Amino acid sequence: MPTKKKGNNKRKKIFWISLFVSILALITTFFWLDSGNFILNRNDPDRVVLVFTLALMRNRERQAKSLIAEETWPQLDAWFETHPARNCHFLDGDYYILGGSNRSYDSELNQYFYEYSTIQHPCSGALYFLAVKNITVAQDKHGWQIVHWEAPCDASGFNAKGEFNSKECYPWE
Repeated sequence: MPTKKKGNNKRKKIFWISLFVSILALITTFFWLDSGNFILNRNDPDRVVLVFTLALMRNRERQAKSLIAEETWPQLDAWFETHPARNCHFLDGDYYILGGSNRSYDSELNQYFYEYSTIQHPCSGALYFLAVKNITVAQDKHGWQIVHWEAPCDASGFNAKGEFNSKECYPWE
């Protein structure tokens, strides 16, 4: 009889330790992903451009810097100094309308050129819009990276007429 009780205690101990480790792993994963440290495949130039645009919106400096050439870091630092992160309330949802257009490829330089990359995101009852224009992506030994991009334009909300506040951000106008 005492042996049976000892075996149950051991199983309970293993159960609680396993449960604790599982919860700890879930919490760590949540905060790791929430901080913007996504696993990124730099073998896809389209993905690099879209993730970079998201990193600008969310103020993910480390992630953004991992996607761009080091010589453009001062431009990125200037953006982050003047633009707070757009982390909306969880009730707004975590969905975006991502877009990009007019991609061309220069085979001699092995570079892609994107006319623009955009994000539209509902945030606290308003629409947030971010556009990055004239993006050049080149391949290095680690995959694709952004070597040139123009200062982003962002706007939020609507005016009294119901028009979007900053039409100059629209890359197609």
